[in-house]
Amino acid sequence: MKHRKNIKKHSQATPRNEKLSRELQQQMLVAVEHHQAGRLQQADTIYSQVLAVKPNHADALHLSGVAAHHMGQHQKAIHLILQAIQVSPKVPMFFYNLGAVYQAMSCFEEAIQSYQKALDLNPGYAEVYSNLGNSYKSLGKMDEAISSYQNAIQLKPDFADAYNNLGVAFNRLGQFDNALTCFHKSLSLNPACCESFHNIGNLCKDIGKLSESVAWYQKALAIHPEHPEVNNNIGVSLQLQGRVADAVTSYDAALKIKPYYASAHSNKLLALHYDHSGDWTSLFQEHLSWDSQHGSGITHPSLSRRFCRNSHEKIHVGYLSPDFKQHSVAYFIEPILKAHDSSRFNVTCYSDTPYPDHVTHRLKGLVWEWRDTSGVSNDRLFEQIQADQIHILVDLAGHTANNRMSLFAQKPAPIQVTYLGYPNTTGLQAMDYRITDAVADPPGLTDRWYTEKLIRVPGSFLCYQAPADAPEVSDLPVINADGITFASFNNIAKITGSVIRTWSAILGSVPNARLILKSKALEDPQTCQQLIGQFAACHVDPERIELYGFLPTEEHLGLYHRVDVALDTFPYNGTTTTCDALWMGVPVIVLEGDNHVSRVGVSLLTSTGLNAFIAHSEDDYIKKAIKLSQDTEMLSSTRYLLRKMMRDSPLMNAESLTRSLENAYESMLQESPEKQMRNLDLT
Repeated sequence: MKHRKNIKKHSQATPRNEKLSRELQQQMLVAVEHHQAGRLQQADTIYSQVLAVKPNHADALHLSGVAAHHMGQHQKAIHLILQAIQVSPKVPMFFYNLGAVYQAMSCFEEAIQSYQKALDLNPGYAEVYSNLGNSYKSLGKMDEAISSYQNAIQLKPDFADAYNNLGVAFNRLGQFDNALTCFHKSLSLNPACCESFHNIGNLCKDIGKLSESVAWYQKALAIHPEHPEVNNNIGVSLQLQGRVADAVTSYDAALKIKPYYASAHSNKLLALHYDHSGDWTSLFQEHLSWDSQHGSGITHPSLSRRFCRNSHEKIHVGYLSPDFKQHSVAYFIEPILKAHDSSRFNVTCYSDTPYPDHVTHRLKGLVWEWRDTSGVSNDRLFEQIQADQIHILVDLAGHTANNRMSLFAQKPAPIQVTYLGYPNTTGLQAMDYRITDAVADPPGLTDRWYTEKLIRVPGSFLCYQAPADAPEVSDLPVINADGITFASFNNIAKITGSVIRTWSAILGSVPNARLILKSKALEDPQTCQQLIGQFAACHVDPERIELYGFLPTEEHLGLYHRVDVALDTFPYNGTTTTCDALWMGVPVIVLEGDNHVSRVGVSLLTSTGLNAFIAHSEDDYIKKAIKLSQDTEMLSSTRYLLRKMMRDSPLMNAESLTRSLENAYESMLQESPEKQMRNLDLT
């Protein structure tokens, strides 16, 4: 979320009392006027002229540093403000603005130190407390952040920004009522506070009130139409509602305002997978565009070398992810972390997870080294990875939320691999390899749509870990019901118009059949109405559809006790949802596509020996669903066999997959950098 930088443009209305010539005084007044008006280059030119005459002019040094910061020249800003502090070490504003520059650079520890020095000089400096809270919040130190904001409010009871920032902290702790109270207090003090409207939108999005979130974002845009973050977050809410085309329009609006907005560009890339025309070449070009806009040309020069490694040294692998928490990625990577051969590999996890949970703590105990990197700047993390001498750095996020694609573009490790988190190429020239298998990416079918060299491991590229609290498989529901029950627990964005038409055709052909849909987005009544309306347009009675929002894990899996057959989405297949359904004894019908994102289901079913449930066209998909609905004997026997089939399959063989990954890592290190080999096929 965006917050005010609270960086002052000048230390007071006129320069501090110094024995200046009348000419220098006049120059400083003109410079400050330019600075206040946003004419930064003109202001900086005059500051430089003053410094040419008097190099130790503290105000000129300080304000020149502030101007440099506003122009994005952060290192120059730090150098100049430190010079000002050396000349006049007792000015709290100098330390305050130094902290603001460090904060903008994501150097939060240094920012905190600077703010503390400003408070030592002026304990009543409310603005410093507010910015201090922002730095603590960025480091995940929420108690310290809340205390800082409360100190700011105590000093300045009408401090709207501090109330807004306090609301953000409460929201991140899940204290939604307290957060909403703070945001409304901020608006009562400043009815034109765009950020408070924005943050209420974020809160509504976080608790599943997607339609309300869009309405609050629109109020923010009414105040500040050119706000890139608000446009981006509207896109996120619309995407969660399944309004993918509208979401892409919002992402494009954000990028028009802020062309180098990498996370909005990543959001757009992910959205384009949901309702795709099948023009994979254009989607590939969009990924290349991300690299050319945000990545290419920033590879660090020191990475033209590879770390020297003798044959007896362990291979040092780093896994970097924001999802080392209760998240699908964590469940697929955990069995691999457990199975790594510690006699041959040292494993370091770089956890970008701002709010660790019980899964985070469990994963932390599985690896050689664990580093909490949330809030750490790309530059700092680059240095840490270099210092750790990582041989192979593995990305587990791709272009999903809170990714570090900009860091990978700098090439912090000599070999970089993308795996698990994203169903497509990263588009980065700096990303060397991508882990997949020969079913998800058949040789010759998808190769041209990757910048990475494909490594196809034997069996499945995934390793499913069943939830420990999963209930037992139930009897086939249709035996004691009036009709068969189909279901999909995928997110709503995957339920495209083509999917709805296909599912509607199935329901129209199977009397008394019901459809259960479950997604967190279905907490939102308007989203439910929208979805029901789409089925109604395909002549499906709303009474035949049941909608569920978020459910705790055990209840979520228990809902499969009411499901006879699961229906996969296309072109964006399910992954965790498919595995969970199979584990609960529910067969899944999948539609075979011609790109990784539309072949994950094929890979999962093939690895478990369920090829009979793979459809090769939409018509075939419909026919298979109808045929299954009529064969209760086969459904019943399959239901009781599925868990054993999964346990015996490559999909749950962590040892085998991890050995394949380790062999792949060794092959990467052995491969000459000059060798022009497009793919490594280990099958």
